Amino acid sequence: PDPTAGTVGGRHIVLTSWYANHLLGFIFGSRISVMDCTNAESAPYRHVLLVNPRRLWGINWLTTIRVHAGGIVWYGKYLYVAGGQHGIRVFRLDDIVRVRNRFRTKTYRYVLPQFTAYAADHDASVGEMMYSFMSLDRAGDEDHLVAGEYGRKGGSHRLMRYPLDRDTELLRRDDRGWAVPAELHDRQVERMQGATLVDGTWVITASNGKGKPGDLWVGRPGDYVRHVGVLPTGPEDIAYWPQRHQLWSLTEWPRQRWVYAIDADTWAKAPH
Repeated sequence: PDPTAGTVGGRHIVLTSWYANHLLGFIFGSRISVMDCTNAESAPYRHVLLVNPRRLWGINWLTTIRVHAGGIVWYGKYLYVAGGQHGIRVFRLDDIVRVRNRFRTKTYRYVLPQFTAYAADHDASVGEMMYSFMSLDRAGDEDHLVAGEYGRKGGSHRLMRYPLDRDTELLRRDDRGWAVPAELHDRQVERMQGATLVDGTWVITASNGKGKPGDLWVGRPGDYVRHVGVLPTGPEDIAYWPQRHQLWSLTEWPRQRWVYAIDADTWAKAPH
């Protein structure tokens, strides 16, 4: 509840997101992992399956959330999940359920039902936005949800910031009821996988393919410094933990999935 504390019930908690796919690329479902890293010697964790509740023929059904879940934002009681071209999924963390019949939930003990969603829309003159990753920016007088777009050479590579309402803990809406970005930057870093802000400085992760180290880009739109090969292979989303002065990230390749932190004071410096 206290955004300055950086803890939950006195515990240091990290949330990460994952998705499972078939050899042919079909997404089977998405989950989060809740890790208690209060003790440096031990970090117990539990997986939570993301589900969409449905009622059909008088029966309650739980279907899996089939998105890449490449980025998440934990803001108050809500968890925002990047939903690709469809927009943003929203989950209320108080709705986590401990299930009795694991057969209905793919053996998961805990599930988190979807609360609502923001459907993506765009003007006809521009291409649709791919919500590939997200992070939280608390540095200014107003909190913002940062959203970005992965793309190879020739893509749009956009970065955006949406204002957050501190009272409702949802995206701030205009008179039409729309959530509109307060800031948009086009043609940014190719193959970027995550982006966050550290006191106004953008920190971006970018991948270079399987088996190749990732890059860290630091600076401001149009003025970045590229730190080549300083990240593990397959870097994904990135988040800033201000109380610890740490940048947290994770990797995506099977059997090479690491969750790790790097020192923000060392890397998150704007170019001179």
